[in-house]
Amino acid sequence: MKSHTAYMTFETGERQELIRITEEVQEAVDAAGVAEGMALVSAMHITAGVWVNDDEPGLHEDVLEWLDKVAPPSWKPAANEVAEELSKVSWPDRKEVTSSTTVVLFYTLFATVFFALMDQFWKYVTDKIYSF
Repeated sequence: MKSHTAYMTFETGERQELIRITEEVQEAVDAAGVAEGMALVSAMHITAGVWVNDDEPGLHEDVLEWLDKVAPPSWKPAANEVAEELSKVSWPDRKEVTSSTTVVLFYTLFATVFFALMDQFWKYVTDKIYSF
């Protein structure tokens, strides 16, 4: 069995756009030397999709209109106070997360060693007290 992988990147100029990739897929199949079989075309991004249908402008317009209904482009204010407060959260960048994690790991290690030593100390003390 033969297999061939071709990664293709497409850039769009609009928020929603249909791109005909039939020729590019055919070129990848031809380059693979596949005479018969199956071609798997997959979008590797959550906001992209592969759609197989007739290349008809009226159908394109209908699909774009349907997409606007399913995922409207308008922004809506937060539904309640909790959502509004969550929208104000500023997440730390990678440097802040790394430094905070380092501090937490250091103090965790310090506390572990401290409590292990205290445990050994109190074990020693209680052994001495009860060994009489």
